[in-house]
Amino acid sequence: MTTTLRTTAFVLNLLATVSLLSSCTVQPETKVWLDEDFSQGQALSGWKFTPETSWSIDTLEGVIGKGSLKVAGDGMKSYADASVTFEFDSLRGEFMRLGGWVKTEKVNYRRDAIVELTFSGEGFTYTLSQYNRNTPFSYLERTFRVPPGLDKGTLTIKFYGSAGTAWIDGLRLESVDEPLIAELPKENRYDIVEKRLRSDGNWAAPELPYRITGSTDDNSAGAPVWADLDFARLLLAAGQNRPVDPASVRIFAVDTDGKKTDCPVSFGDPLSSLSDHYLRNGTLKWKAPEGAAGYEIYFAASHAEGPRPQAGNLNLGVGELLTYDASEPNMSWLGWPGMQFEAVDADGDGDFDIYGIRTDGGTWLQRNIGSNSEPRFLPRSRALPTDRLPSPELSYITLDWDGDGVSDRVRFRRHPRTNRYHNMKGDIVVELTRNGKRTPQVVHTPDGRPVEFPNSSWSALKAADMDNDGRPDLLVGTANSDLFVLTNKGVDGELPVAEVNKVPFGYFGDDPYISGDMSLKPFPLDWDGDGYTDIVCTAWQGFYWLFRNKGVQGSLEFEEPIRFFQQGGVLVHNDSPTPYAVDWDDDGDLDLISGGCGGNIMLFENTGTPTQPNYKGGVFLQDDSGEPFFFNAVENGGTVQGMEEQYWGYLSCVPRDVDGDGDLDIIISDCLGKVRWIENTGTRQKPVLSKNVRNFYYGNQPLVTPWRNRPGVADWNGDGRLDFIVLDDRSDLMMYSQSAHNPEVLENKRKLRKADGSVFHIGRLTHPGGQGRFNMDVADWNGDGRLDLIMGEPRNYLGGGNMTIAINVGTNEDPVFEYDYMMARGGYFVEWTGSDGHDAWHCCMPCVFDFDGDGRPDLLVGTESGRISLYSHDYFDGEKFPIFKAANFDRKQGNKVFRILDFENLTEKTKGLNTRNVQLQKLPEQSEEYLTGEGIKVEIVSPTVGIVLSGKVPYVATVTGNKSVTGVDFYINGEKICTEKSAPYVAYGDDNLWDTAEVPDGHCILKVIVHTADGESYETESGFEVKNK
Repeated sequence: MTTTLRTTAFVLNLLATVSLLSSCTVQPETKVWLDEDFSQGQALSGWKFTPETSWSIDTLEGVIGKGSLKVAGDGMKSYADASVTFEFDSLRGEFMRLGGWVKTEKVNYRRDAIVELTFSGEGFTYTLSQYNRNTPFSYLERTFRVPPGLDKGTLTIKFYGSAGTAWIDGLRLESVDEPLIAELPKENRYDIVEKRLRSDGNWAAPELPYRITGSTDDNSAGAPVWADLDFARLLLAAGQNRPVDPASVRIFAVDTDGKKTDCPVSFGDPLSSLSDHYLRNGTLKWKAPEGAAGYEIYFAASHAEGPRPQAGNLNLGVGELLTYDASEPNMSWLGWPGMQFEAVDADGDGDFDIYGIRTDGGTWLQRNIGSNSEPRFLPRSRALPTDRLPSPELSYITLDWDGDGVSDRVRFRRHPRTNRYHNMKGDIVVELTRNGKRTPQVVHTPDGRPVEFPNSSWSALKAADMDNDGRPDLLVGTANSDLFVLTNKGVDGELPVAEVNKVPFGYFGDDPYISGDMSLKPFPLDWDGDGYTDIVCTAWQGFYWLFRNKGVQGSLEFEEPIRFFQQGGVLVHNDSPTPYAVDWDDDGDLDLISGGCGGNIMLFENTGTPTQPNYKGGVFLQDDSGEPFFFNAVENGGTVQGMEEQYWGYLSCVPRDVDGDGDLDIIISDCLGKVRWIENTGTRQKPVLSKNVRNFYYGNQPLVTPWRNRPGVADWNGDGRLDFIVLDDRSDLMMYSQSAHNPEVLENKRKLRKADGSVFHIGRLTHPGGQGRFNMDVADWNGDGRLDLIMGEPRNYLGGGNMTIAINVGTNEDPVFEYDYMMARGGYFVEWTGSDGHDAWHCCMPCVFDFDGDGRPDLLVGTESGRISLYSHDYFDGEKFPIFKAANFDRKQGNKVFRILDFENLTEKTKGLNTRNVQLQKLPEQSEEYLTGEGIKVEIVSPTVGIVLSGKVPYVATVTGNKSVTGVDFYINGEKICTEKSAPYVAYGDDNLWDTAEVPDGHCILKVIVHTADGESYETESGFEVKNK
């Protein structure tokens, strides 16, 4: 039963059951500002609902009381919100805690969060996110620091579904005194009453206090098993608020006789966090041993020194992330992309730790287990409740710019642009306080020019006295590759004045101020305790530099920057790495060479064996002059997506012997689509890479393809020369062959074809950035002696998985292909190393090689978040993936064992703690829980039937019904023009129009076909008259 909400102006009687009085003074002694269970089924005072028709009180759903707040998609709009504002006379302390329960059902696919609970004030926002499209009520909670003296704040519920429903219940906002932050709530959030067991059931890991038992529906030996455990919430249910310790996790396989065998398990990068709820929160991955009838999973919460990573790379081939040995030094990485961060002594041990905020997976902490003089970090993990919370990240800085003793404000200002392909300019505004009023003025140089930043789609601003003259200076990073310090020179009349300085990195001889990255984020602090302000800086790739201030009075001078290093953790290159397994140094094992978004090339040297690799920390490859490679689009003024990406290299690498001299060169393709090569002027054992990057030519013109397009390179016909497969500017697959006379010259250009005789065309969007985005490798995937194509493509283009395969049904000399999704055990292959949507979105970068020496090809995949995952060939074989189903959750204390949860008997509150009991490796749309529902209704809502069409018009369809939609095909006169995968369903993408001039004047038929996860299709069509001439 639902009750429609009506926002009204009347104020409820204080004795009414509604627990919130909004926009009125709350008594100073009150610490709980909101405690709402939505059980009254009547209008809520002070709330604002947009649109009102989407929101209601549902008295049949809820976990607290008898009701919940319900929001439903209307099939068209993809956003709805509800908000309420508080005024604080006296906010006790600077810490607040927001919590609540969120349930979702059959919401349309979205790359990011489905529901957000936000608390915002002037210049700041904190967010709790629900990423699941279908989930029982799940508890979200976050404790955060607010600016001192906060007098107003707004709680907002945001729903990003154009279809489906969400329910919100048990919202609570409260002030928290600092000593209470680390304490558990007095009441158990899940209303759990533990039961003591008579026996410990032969507790196999006595050193670990928690155990989950369960089994799989398929016990086939060697099958890849995934079990996702939401450790943060499970531990909270067990009365523990510390995060899980990844190093503690052990799995025992139990046979039919009860014998238990230790089973290697991968747990590379646990996402589980109370502030966010992901599709996968803590996925354990292992290979089923022979004779396993069940499993016992043991684990512990982190100890007081913080979580530790797993010991090393297991090389299981079950989709796990590649990891370093726990002692291997490698560049510190807090997440992708370059994020808001703060260096602070979080754990109170006297040295600086680093928080990464708003990364893939929310907020992470890197704990410094060395010292400030010799920093050494643990891989990123969730913070402990006893750790100091990060400061609020404000959109402005409060300081005294002109030294008059009165606080002023400084902010970075971005100027508007009409579309994303245009440059976004920025400047710095100082709001000088005069007679109690703030007057905004742009910062100028001493000679009177306004300080402008030409590439400001991303920006970062901090303040500190950098030149030791007693005045606050500004540190600025933008989407470019350099870091600025604006030294404060006071005011000239009413104009703030600053001198613009660049901080030298010293990596590139031709420009020492270039960092080799983009979108820099500085943080000022006295790192070494010498009384002078240093700079810690990160950028898009998520690695870190430290600039030590030499402390020269009235001047800016820094020591050479050093990088921070961690020990252990996952292998990371940067955004969208393109890994390639190759024996780079000819020592008999496979190393990794990788390009990536950062435009550099990284080497991960294997110091282990061919089948049990052990990787050294990644290093950037340098040319023969000692400079690291850095490819970008500066010379062209940007990529096809504009100037904001001029420092994004989108580099892919294919190591091959291009010139036939017996050593490995590197073929590259970059953000401008240039296919070139780097010559190895050294030897096979000791490569030396030339600074002179050389073109490939076809018809006396350099070979250029659409951007983000790794070529498939192999000798197809056995003539000893390389053949290249690339996309052309029409998105057709083309093959070129090396000339016998010059390895840089390509000839014999021809289009590849499918088995039906048609040109091998790869569907792409028509806008500039929609082209390319296509990475391939060449290998005999099915063992028939013929070379096939394995291709990484964006999920938002494909709508299913994010990899396709072209099986060669012709010959290597004359290949003909059958093109389809890459399948894995009955479902589309999807890269799932990240659970917040990104890794399955833009693209995945495949490399085919035989890692386990069984003669069959295996797969490496580079993910958008910078990490690399491994799949053996038998990951793909078989009819289905095993489903792990949890049975019980127990706790051991001394010689006593207590039953926390029986997963067969869960309440509305505890249902969200269960394992999902589906094939986790598949898309949700392919799981049976999504394949139920009534039929689909599809309607073309734009253009409007009956009007005469001319010029550019939106081509839009709405889809209603309870089935899961996997794709919506748009047709014009019988020809499919595009497929859209997420609502709103707009041909060519949300902001694009159909140019009717592309079809002849006269009668035109528009048709839309909707495909659902159960294999059904639904269609509609309408006729229109087109008249452009």
